[in-house]
Amino acid sequence: PIQEPIQPNGRSTPRIDSTPLPPPGPAVMAVAPAPDVFASRDPDAREILGSNNWAVAPRRTAAGYALLAGDPHLDLTLPSIWYEAHLVVPESLDVYGVTIPGAPGIVLGFTRDLAWSATNTEADVLDLYAEVVDDPTAPSRYRVDGTWRDLRQEVSRYLGRHGELLATDTLRFTHRGPLRRDPDTGRWVSVRWTVLEAGREIASFSRAARAPTARAWLDSLASYQAPPQNLLVADRQGTIAIRSTGRFPLRPGGRGDLIQRGDTSGSDWTGDWSAARLPQALNPAQGFLASANQQPIDPRVDSTYLGADWYSPWRALRINQLLRADSTVTPDDMRRWQTDPGSAAADLFVPAFLAAARRFPDRDSVQQAAKLLAQWDRRYTRDNTRAVLYDEAIRQMEGLLWDELDPGVGPVPPRP
Repeated sequence: PIQEPIQPNGRSTPRIDSTPLPPPGPAVMAVAPAPDVFASRDPDAREILGSNNWAVAPRRTAAGYALLAGDPHLDLTLPSIWYEAHLVVPESLDVYGVTIPGAPGIVLGFTRDLAWSATNTEADVLDLYAEVVDDPTAPSRYRVDGTWRDLRQEVSRYLGRHGELLATDTLRFTHRGPLRRDPDTGRWVSVRWTVLEAGREIASFSRAARAPTARAWLDSLASYQAPPQNLLVADRQGTIAIRSTGRFPLRPGGRGDLIQRGDTSGSDWTGDWSAARLPQALNPAQGFLASANQQPIDPRVDSTYLGADWYSPWRALRINQLLRADSTVTPDDMRRWQTDPGSAAADLFVPAFLAAARRFPDRDSVQQAAKLLAQWDRRYTRDNTRAVLYDEAIRQMEGLLWDELDPGVGPVPPRP
């Protein structure tokens, strides 16, 4: 693991742990995790989406005030995801920012006292359960602890423009959540997801927009449940704070990334993380905070299962690198960093590629590639074609690295 978590772990550099692996043996199939029923079919889409936010304490800014930046990486669409708004209620509310259709309040924004932004936590808050049902085609009951329970059924009616009935659909629910039939295996799987369970998010944001300080702002969002967000805030007094906010379930088996047995109540959630235990920090000694969808807490600090499918850490490493190197930050610096083309991954991999190339002094093609790669400043700019060579080398390396684990993985055709 490469760790530069959202909650500072007391280190001034990333923690990079490595374990020597034995030489590859015969090919073996990997144990498949639970399928993501909401996953994109595009294998490259997961690393495209992601958000950044960071805040800097007054002692590390040029003007002596706290600064905050937020960059939610959501697509530009028509209709738009975000709508700019300024809400004013005399003697009660004055808040400016962006909102989402259907949300009666500001989701990301600022008041005269503080500013805030958010990134997705990427924690595991959805579990799948393989259910035992009484009928493989149209079940009405499911079994738990040796007893049959009735499925809750709802019939949805779809009407045309003139009120005519177009279709009906029966929705089935266990005590965990909606039930669906897996088209590939034929088994029935129920979903428990915190997003589907009642929360108080709208009221939380309404209170937060009236908070006078960063501490009060965090307290206002203590009841926020889903979707979990890394909520970052800074106020006029100079306080900066972040908390991975939401409902994070505790599982009896610890992990939640495999399909659970549905025929036993021993698979059900046993509780939630307490607010005091959530990954968080307030006015850290390092003088800045940042999140980029990376792992919220160093497992050496708390190894309790929070998830198993974190985004790559490179964006977080690069942001922290920029913040750590500048103790006189300005708003213009923050704007420039939001489109920074540097690559923390290239900073690690390019020297490794160049060291490997030195082992083949008689291979002209290898030496030519190494010469081109050594000329790269490890920045992704439009006119820098060396980045194309690096990206292709990474793609090929990934295929070669994992082909012993899964025979279906191997070298990939070069991109045109």
